[in-house]
Amino acid sequence: MAEKASTPAIRRILLSIEDPRDSAVKLEVAAGLAISLKAELAAILCEDQALFDLAALPFASEVSRSGGTTTRFTSGTLGRALRHREATARLALERLGQGARLHWTLTTHRIRREADIVALSREGDLVALTCDFPERLPASAAVLLYGRRGQRLGAGPVVLVAERNRRAIAETAATLAAQLGRRLETWAVPGAGRAGDERLLHHLAMARAALLVVHVDSDPARLKALSEMADRAPCPFLILTDG
Repeated sequence: MAEKASTPAIRRILLSIEDPRDSAVKLEVAAGLAISLKAELAAILCEDQALFDLAALPFASEVSRSGGTTTRFTSGTLGRALRHREATARLALERLGQGARLHWTLTTHRIRREADIVALSREGDLVALTCDFPERLPASAAVLLYGRRGQRLGAGPVVLVAERNRRAIAETAATLAAQLGRRLETWAVPGAGRAGDERLLHHLAMARAALLVVHVDSDPARLKALSEMADRAPCPFLILTDG
């Protein structure tokens, strides 16, 4: 039996997207989690205000990804690129929704930094940021979401690994477990460094864990190490950090 949650049910996963091609895996993971939670997937295309500022300059130019050509960078070229990006994201969401009970929306917001997405959230939202190494995240306000293509929730428990005792983190994990109909298990930190992470991966596989919720300090080196687990972790996972 899942542990009773004391926070509101998650009704919407708010997922920020900068480039749909780079965010394809996280879109798929977020869609799978939204379906399991019976929640809406609200994808938000982030338009970087700095790009608009740059396009307004008289001598701005851009270099192709191959580095072979340089062209003028104007508000017109930026607008065309953004429209193409929106069409790509919409197509990806339509494909994910085919044959699945996925309710999704796609909106566009101009922001200064990805963490500004938090300001768009409301009660019942799980805010997922696609950046791997945020400079600052408000504590318990947003998560980093990881997984791989075709990955599904396991049959076992939702596992919480917390490096510090934080009530809000525990309540978020309990809400996820209750909504997924899974048991919540709180595990001790398995030890620092790569050896500890390897033990964690092994125990997750043995437990057939449905979802891993990890709480760590906002340390770039630690976040990088955890993000590198994505290709080998037996289940999707969320990272919650202190800002």
